[in-house]
Amino acid sequence: MQRVGRRSRQEYNTANAGSAWRGLPMLVSGVALMAGVFASSGAQAQCTASGTQAFPFGGGTGVNALTSAISTVNTAFLINGSPFVSAPAATGPDQLGGGLWVRGVGGSVETKANSSINGELNNPYLGGQPINSSCRTKVEQDFGGFQAGQDIALLNNSNTGVNLHFGVLAGYVGTNFHDETPGGTLKGNFDVPFAGVYTTFSKGNFFADAQTRFDYYQGNLTDSANGIGNERIDARGYSVTANMGYRLSLGGNWTAEPSVGGVYSFTQTNSFSVPGVFDFTQFPTPWTSFPGAVKIHDMESELGRATIKVGTTTALGDSAIIAYPFASASVYHEFAGNVNATITPGTGGFTALGNLTTSRVGTYAQFSVGSAFQLADSGWLSYIRADYRTGENIEGYALNAGLRYQLNSDAGSLKDGGSLKDGPVEAYSWTGLYVGASAGGTWGDTSWTITGGPIHADNAGFLGGGQLGYNYQIGHFVLGVEGDYQASNARGGSSTCTQLSPNLNCENDVEALGTVAGRLGYSFGRMLVYGKGGWAFGEVKAGMHRDDTGLGVLAGSYPAGASTTQWENGWTAGAGVEFALTDKWSAKAEYMHYDFSAKTYMINQIPAYSNISASGDYVTIGVNYHLGSLLP
Repeated sequence: MQRVGRRSRQEYNTANAGSAWRGLPMLVSGVALMAGVFASSGAQAQCTASGTQAFPFGGGTGVNALTSAISTVNTAFLINGSPFVSAPAATGPDQLGGGLWVRGVGGSVETKANSSINGELNNPYLGGQPINSSCRTKVEQDFGGFQAGQDIALLNNSNTGVNLHFGVLAGYVGTNFHDETPGGTLKGNFDVPFAGVYTTFSKGNFFADAQTRFDYYQGNLTDSANGIGNERIDARGYSVTANMGYRLSLGGNWTAEPSVGGVYSFTQTNSFSVPGVFDFTQFPTPWTSFPGAVKIHDMESELGRATIKVGTTTALGDSAIIAYPFASASVYHEFAGNVNATITPGTGGFTALGNLTTSRVGTYAQFSVGSAFQLADSGWLSYIRADYRTGENIEGYALNAGLRYQLNSDAGSLKDGGSLKDGPVEAYSWTGLYVGASAGGTWGDTSWTITGGPIHADNAGFLGGGQLGYNYQIGHFVLGVEGDYQASNARGGSSTCTQLSPNLNCENDVEALGTVAGRLGYSFGRMLVYGKGGWAFGEVKAGMHRDDTGLGVLAGSYPAGASTTQWENGWTAGAGVEFALTDKWSAKAEYMHYDFSAKTYMINQIPAYSNISASGDYVTIGVNYHLGSLLP
């Protein structure tokens, strides 16, 4: 069995080849290397640099790319009211309502940042040498994503006119970015699945909402200047969004709507290895960039917004469609301070420690035009909106559109992008067989018991599949059993696994999740609230990846990628809510937790065997078709 740390034939040849120049006087080598390090590199062509070649990501573009992706996720769906709900017209006291919705977004944005680095390179022969740099970085990214949610509503509470919605949401945003800084070589992408809960409040012309969201960033980076070839960088965080506003009547169906809002987010990023670039032909200074590790410090964002929106209500000709065209202008400001990172490279006797600081987006304006639509005498609402952002450090555009189905809806006054009142509760029976489809987001963690110390690898991603079940109703109580299966692209990586081998990263993917579980629910007519628990199973992939892209003859013996996939078993528990849409169709939102027992994995025999346990959570939103009628 191959032992961790054993040198390959290639490493042996490299070591002996290197001995020819290591035998030169050490002082000469030290002076030559220092001279090479403190010469400006092509990747730093537009920066004022002194020794940034010694630091992975010394230009700060990598940090700018990550903060830009986080900003995109926070603002992609942000409108005057973050969840897509309708404010109902007058109803009887204490009525139940709700709805389900989906929306999508796509666009492009360019962000700029001022980055600086301060540190010291320690040469064992010449002593310490300060390293300082300042750069104006520029990152361009294209993004797209979707979001779906479902909520229940308590309407006209205690006959006060207060309407409350409570809901869950899940979604995904993907971004592709590249470094537009002169001489920059960084490019990559982030996949960001997320899930959350929300609530809204409305009374008369006043509205407010709040949302808590959990975000999971899976990134891939490629940077020829630092020897990075499709290396993973992962992060996770949470955000809290709040908005409130008031609608003013201007007469003649025209309205003005001032509103304010904000997003607070917190994100933690895993450290990752940078292999550096070794060019043996550049003897005696073959390191054109040094290997090392990058740790971006915990990031906070405090994004504030103020908006004024003006619109009017109009019928589209003789059709049953009522439109609410509008235009708005917003000012955004990032109140949080700079983002910091620690860079700790080193090879041989040359070590360095650097601190990187990158500025934020600052203040910018957003101008939007669009329209909301209501199909009269139905529960259907929709909207479409185009946005343009501009500021000293940002410029971009986006297109945003959504569709909502309001349960038990009659025609009502159009308000907040579409207002419908909920109708009376009818008698429903949930007994019978059903089949459906669902999609959502998942996030989890694996614990590795492995040579060199324990490792934790996060994962998150999108999932989609279907379910089959049977219900039996006794009075208001509903008993049932359901089986579901979801394919998943959940992936993730840990912090660096350098205790096993240099430049090594441990990775963990979940490729499928399924359950067979019992359900116990309580029926409120067309709304069913239930708990669920039982057996869970899943396909889990564990692997390791060593990035030797820029190392040439120094490339290690560990393969570019090695992994093992196994099916795991455990338990699951959660809860959900389901609405009857018609006498045949229902919609559901569900949260579940799963926990798999530890299982033994062999990963390319290095390091021998690993005991890995996995657990996680997922939120799904779906529809069911009932073979019998929901209306008795």
